[in-house]
Amino acid sequence: MLKAPDHEARAPVSTKQAYYALFVLWLAHVVANIDRYAMGIVIQKIKTDLFLTDTQVGLVTGATFVVAYVAVGIPMARWLDRGTRRTILAWSVGLWSVMTLACGAAQNFVQMALARAGVGAGEAGCIPAAVSLIGDYFRGRNRTEALGIFQSAIAVSTIVGSPIIGMITDHYSWRVALVAFGLG
Repeated sequence: MLKAPDHEARAPVSTKQAYYALFVLWLAHVVANIDRYAMGIVIQKIKTDLFLTDTQVGLVTGATFVVAYVAVGIPMARWLDRGTRRTILAWSVGLWSVMTLACGAAQNFVQMALARAGVGAGEAGCIPAAVSLIGDYFRGRNRTEALGIFQSAIAVSTIVGSPIIGMITDHYSWRVALVAFGLG
């Protein structure tokens, strides 16, 4: 079993600190999932505005994100094993947020595809870093509860994020929706 790098070793945290850390990790997971699924909600408007073909839509909504997520995921996991996980997670959040902004600014298929790949690359660090940190903050049965709470972010992001993305898109545009969530 691998241990956390020595420079990350720390004193035990209080229950309050552990749950605060869990809340921050949960919030990052909510944002990641909203940024991930926002494209599916606004894709018809993007298709119309950017004159995308169905093949290009399939690539933008699936392959470019997933290929980047997987390609970056393995080296990211190795980096997380050896580096400072909190810092790596912060960089990951920053990358996928900037790339979500770039999706909102895209003017053609190539720009959108590259931005979506960037979202996937950034999100590749979220779950491995968070699960590893949760393992540090929680022990025994509390770890299972913490992981369950962390995973509830998927449902919450759908329940909360989807209608908000739709409302922003209806009132402004898909670009404003993606920029808003990229900034979020």
